[in-house]
Amino acid sequence: AGELAAIRRHPIDGARILRDSGGYDDSVITAAGDHHEKLDGSGYPHGLKGSQISEVGCLTAVCDVYCALTERRSYKSSSAPAEAFQIIEEMAGSHLDPVLVKRLVEMVHGFAASQREVG
Repeated sequence: AGELAAIRRHPIDGARILRDSGGYDDSVITAAGDHHEKLDGSGYPHGLKGSQISEVGCLTAVCDVYCALTERRSYKSSSAPAEAFQIIEEMAGSHLDPVLVKRLVEMVHGFAASQREVG
């Protein structure tokens, strides 16, 4: 129970550390505090819902999910980027901002296409 509580507390702790350290823009502190909130209100640490979540928090959440899926962890193997995008697209609307997810997918597809043209 203590480990789960620490995990759920890390956005608050991270935001506090950044705030107390000084020199960080408010948006960075907000991103740290909001990055585990979910559009449907099922996130943590505050259970914010929809427009209660900052835009920078929503953006950071998409990035955090992608990293969590594609990086190897001690308790799981990494997912391929294509699999990660499929999972992220399934989370759009319930957990993740669908506009930001759409923009990310478009950006990555555009980058991949430009790389093929160059190569």
